[in-house]
Amino acid sequence: MGVGEANPAAQLAVTNLDSSQDIVSFTGSDGSTVFVVDDSGQVGIGVTNPSALLEVAGTITANIIAADTVSANRLTVGDGVFYADGETNKIAIGTTNVSTADLSLYK
Repeated sequence: MGVGEANPAAQLAVTNLDSSQDIVSFTGSDGSTVFVVDDSGQVGIGVTNPSALLEVAGTITANIIAADTVSANRLTVGDGVFYADGETNKIAIGTTNVSTADLSLYK
């Protein structure tokens, strides 16, 4: 099936015909944005205007999370529950301030 496509190349193919609009948008019964794919291909879950390739408002739950690259060499899990700073090579538990962390590990 093609949406905006004369000859779809997949089971479901969608082509955005108006770059000023999102490609796909799902709205909840309360009018809030649940899922969006904007014209540049950025995906938002619970976010109206995603500012990254994938932006999620809320908690992500997964059995396995793999990341080859962490933005700005930092990884924060929870609200400072676990924080790794690749620039200083320090890890903090319970805070994002590695200089006052309960536990800091040096490379």
